Amino acid sequence: INPEGSVLAKAYDDNDDTQQPTELADPSTVGLSIFETNVLGVARTTRAFLPLLCNDGRVINVGSYFGSIAGAIGIGHAYYESSKFALEGMTNNMRRSLKKEGKWACLIKAGNIITDMNRAAGEVPASVVAKDIEHAITSTKPRPRYYPGTVKGMPT
Repeated sequence: INPEGSVLAKAYDDNDDTQQPTELADPSTVGLSIFETNVLGVARTTRAFLPLLCNDGRVINVGSYFGSIAGAIGIGHAYYESSKFALEGMTNNMRRSLKKEGKWACLIKAGNIITDMNRAAGEVPASVVAKDIEHAITSTKPRPRYYPGTVKGMPT
């Protein structure tokens, strides 16, 4: 679930699946909201639950393929892409740091998933992401990264 996407979309017509933001939105409102959700919100939640994780515990963060291809959609997508890039860096830190404690951190780098915020470009159902999340939770050796979905028909 990415509530920050709806914040960006509300500056435009929510019912127009073809419309893309073409300007950099105000960082004090849209940018801050996106980073609060995608980076700081994840950090706060992880910090709260880390003491509860036992040995072999898992932190599973859901990022986006768009954190790796910044600028492909245009400047109107800059905060979302930047926040997902930051989340990837934070997850890398967690993976290396928590390994010493016998805990795991995995990143799910989803492609164009069919969601309410991605009606126009969604290519595959959310169940594809759910399968990778399930693997990250149940596997004896979860992967550092999972790449569910596609972007323009190509696997991520």
